[in-house]
Amino acid sequence: MVKKLLYLASISFLVVMLSQNTVLGDDGPDHQIHRARPVELGVSGGNINDRSLRYCCSGTLGSLVKDSAGIQYVLSNNHVLARSNQASTGDEISQPGQIDQSCGQNFVVANLSDYVPIKFKKRGSAPPNKVDAAIAAVIGGEVRTDGSVLDIGTLSNNTVAAFIGQSVQKSGRTTGHTFGSVLAVDVTVDIGYSRECGGAFNQVARFVNQIRIGGSDFSDGGDSGSLIVESGNVDPVDGLPRAVGLLFAGSSSSTLANPIEPILSLLDVTMVGGVVVPPGPTGSVSGLVANADDGSAIAGASVTVDTGQSGITDANGSYNIADVPVGERSVTASAIGFASQGQAVSVSEGLDSDVNFALSPVSLPSQSVVECVIYNTNGGKNGDKHLLITIRIGDDIGNPVANAQVNIAVSLNGSAFGVGSGLTNGDGDLTFTAKNGRNGEYVTTVTDVVKGGLVFDGSTPANSFVKGTNAVPAAFCLSGSESSVTSTASAVLITSLGRAKDAKARHSKALFAISGVVGHGVGLSANGKPVIEVYMRHENSAGRARIPAALNNVPVRIVVTGPFEAF
Repeated sequence: MVKKLLYLASISFLVVMLSQNTVLGDDGPDHQIHRARPVELGVSGGNINDRSLRYCCSGTLGSLVKDSAGIQYVLSNNHVLARSNQASTGDEISQPGQIDQSCGQNFVVANLSDYVPIKFKKRGSAPPNKVDAAIAAVIGGEVRTDGSVLDIGTLSNNTVAAFIGQSVQKSGRTTGHTFGSVLAVDVTVDIGYSRECGGAFNQVARFVNQIRIGGSDFSDGGDSGSLIVESGNVDPVDGLPRAVGLLFAGSSSSTLANPIEPILSLLDVTMVGGVVVPPGPTGSVSGLVANADDGSAIAGASVTVDTGQSGITDANGSYNIADVPVGERSVTASAIGFASQGQAVSVSEGLDSDVNFALSPVSLPSQSVVECVIYNTNGGKNGDKHLLITIRIGDDIGNPVANAQVNIAVSLNGSAFGVGSGLTNGDGDLTFTAKNGRNGEYVTTVTDVVKGGLVFDGSTPANSFVKGTNAVPAAFCLSGSESSVTSTASAVLITSLGRAKDAKARHSKALFAISGVVGHGVGLSANGKPVIEVYMRHENSAGRARIPAALNNVPVRIVVTGPFEAF
């Protein structure tokens, strides 16, 4: 949060308390002004009662969510919308926040509806918190109904779990649009909160299973409530970036975020996003996609309208896209092994517009593509003891890519599970093994493919495998890709984060008992092996000496972060 003095001799003063770092990004001011209605999110806002005798405070209105009845809400932090448990349902939420309207209480856009209470430490007890989150019901016409975030745009209505090394972005009140990367997961940390606007950070709450993001310039006071969104990757279903977490705290060197899924679950809401077709008259677009050389049909080609709507050609090369808004549109056809082609079309109400494509074959590949993610099991009495994950890599003209380095991150039930890296065989396949993999929902993300002369396109086919429930093999492939594994693929063991998480949890109490320790998490070493991170408030030789070099044979890395406080 940021605070501002109330009027004193007709002069207002801005005092940013939490960090003195230089503000980078896109300069922030666009996020602080009164925005034309309906507003995009990722901008200044807060509870109009968040003020004391001397100060007023504000944060960021992060994103748009909805309940099962379709009612839309602004999502931000408890300490931004609900004043750290002190607000009342119905409290007015303004945009911009008070600090950006000279401590005024005008321009209301929503009313507080619900929040997850923050449990503070008392008499030596430290009850665990999962989220710092609240929602406020939108007043009609005040907020964009598509949930667009300033500088980021419309989001996917799907989410993605954080993984170490993941590139992320955010749009916030103070530092604007910035980029960073996930440095650690499963973070347990003590956060300082003030009892009133502008007060000292004199109460502490412990949070578990948090995300640590690197970079002193990623966020600052007032960015609390910003949505953390993936960067450089998109949802493979709707082609839009997915929410990862909600920014709520930080230090001079790190930013902390709640994972997004527990927030949505506890508040019983879902993300607003996906391809949104504006109301109004529509028509349809249909046609054929063929090979320009011989006229043969191209099956599995993707055809996309500039509205985000898309279709896939059938065995005869035909496609149909319904409910396309009328007007001048751009339509693009693409297929592996062919150069993409775009055409302009005029869509008329109630009519079908015929758009045919003749795609030219390309002879030289330029991109590497994840064609399939295939799950299987083996071992044990029932052949389901170990989990096998096969990644198939091809190029953009349909050839397998051999000897490509493939890096993956795997989540289990929405939390980071493990990472792996290895080389593909002659068929472009690489199999990763999770020995004794627990039952639950696994999702795999290919984080990088390294092969000379080819650029990784950054996408992974949508996949979700529930071990113990789903039949095997379970293949998730691009249209037209072969889903069977016909040869023996290289076997690489997934480096599970589980052992590091277990060791960290086992020694958590002892670590917090060391003077200067404010938290711990799980990161990766330079060679990709799990390490336990221990966070210290300041350099402390006595405290450092008490921290072991390893816990249960998992290496320990000490990180001097500074104190963590609610932003």
